[in-house]
Amino acid sequence: MVLILTYVLFIISCARADQESQRRFDSTEDRMVPTHENRSEKKDTHNVPKDNYNYRSEIVNDVDPVKVLEEKEPPAITNIDPSDIEKPQDNDEPDGSLLTFNLHGEVETSIDNKFRLLLDSTDATVLCLQEIPGNGDSLDKISGKYPHQIVATNTTKKGKFEFWKRQKKTSVSIVSKNPIISSATKVIQRDPGGDEWNRHAVYAKILFDQNSVDIFCYHNTYNWHKDQSAAEEEGVKKFKDWVNEISNWSENDIIVLGDFNFVELDPYFQTNQVVNPSSIDQIRGSKNVRFFNHSVFLPEYSGQEISDHDAVETDFKIDTL
Repeated sequence: MVLILTYVLFIISCARADQESQRRFDSTEDRMVPTHENRSEKKDTHNVPKDNYNYRSEIVNDVDPVKVLEEKEPPAITNIDPSDIEKPQDNDEPDGSLLTFNLHGEVETSIDNKFRLLLDSTDATVLCLQEIPGNGDSLDKISGKYPHQIVATNTTKKGKFEFWKRQKKTSVSIVSKNPIISSATKVIQRDPGGDEWNRHAVYAKILFDQNSVDIFCYHNTYNWHKDQSAAEEEGVKKFKDWVNEISNWSENDIIVLGDFNFVELDPYFQTNQVVNPSSIDQIRGSKNVRFFNHSVFLPEYSGQEISDHDAVETDFKIDTL
């Protein structure tokens, strides 16, 4: 009897233990459900729109690298022609410098004052000067700075046989700091009207470092531009012919400068190297000549301009291949 009672109590105890265990399990399951639901709602960062992306490192690490490489635009490939690249000049130091100036005689002030003011204003290697008074003897005053000189004197036909009138003279000259290798002068033509000046041109081959340059200086006819400047243009044509007798504009290193009394020089001295192209006072260079650092100026004496022309100055370089 005792054994039966003990067995019954054991069965009842096991049943209560099973109920308590079930109650605890159910309670634990109730607590775990929200956690499970929260995890199931975790966002898939691969499907997040790009605008909402948090670009912290731990999120970036979730990005598919293959997809990124596929979507990334490849860099543009540019083919560059080496000839299109602007190359710096090996040496932009000038070979020399030039100035052309019509002094206008001694009209405004003495030639001494004009030379002094001019030399205070320029240190050019070569000067091309027009309307120097008389035979050009006054050039002795600048021979210390410009020891190499070529001078030609223009005279007027009028009054030649009139003993009571003094024959008019004016000179054109090239003066240089550098040696003159060879030189020449020539009367290009005589003015058809006015004082009927004969018009000389002057040539000098001058040495600049390793290069020699043919320099031509000219003071052209002035005939008040009658008949559409026919006499002035004829003087330019004849001057060009003389230049090509001595040298060759198309092949050699040539600079022409002076008072041309004519602006449209392109048909006769075609070039893209021109200083002061809209004026009658110009400097032009042939194919290998390059001009830079230009200036146009007119010195004054006691507040008065010393000429009716500007001085035109430039540096130049011979670009050899």
